[in-house]
Amino acid sequence: MRQQTSIDRKYHAGADMLLEKKRVAPRLATPPWIEAKIAVWAFDLGEQTLYFFPDRLLIYESGQVGAVAYDDLSITIGQVKFREEDDVPADAQVIGHTWQYVNKDGGPDRRFANNRQLPIVLYAETRLCSASGMNIILESSDPQKAITLESGLQAYRHQSQA
Repeated sequence: MRQQTSIDRKYHAGADMLLEKKRVAPRLATPPWIEAKIAVWAFDLGEQTLYFFPDRLLIYESGQVGAVAYDDLSITIGQVKFREEDDVPADAQVIGHTWQYVNKDGGPDRRFANNRQLPIVLYAETRLCSASGMNIILESSDPQKAITLESGLQAYRHQSQA
């Protein structure tokens, strides 16, 4: 996900921050150049691919590989409201609506004939950060999936400490 500050909130449904989203579907895979007896969960984030091994997280990017031990990984879960211009996922919770072109008072800007209503969706946000500079934000339309990811990573953390 790439982000940029909104210069004019009126033209971006009142949003302060603009995000370029990418759908991510976790899959079981073995990373390149590694032979393993187990398949691990992989998240293809575009420029980066994350491989969740039981003892550490491997990050592949531009032909390079980095590793983060789960003890060095900060995992936080929160919620974020998002003005959805694309299709709303079936498992998402719509918590309100706004207008594509909005006045300061929140009402529709009537100067635009094609001013459609946009749903405001509540997403779960999982942040994965490390002291070495990793800072990844994953959003999920299903909060339970974010909780499952966090629980699995905590289990890996406890397993690596044993």
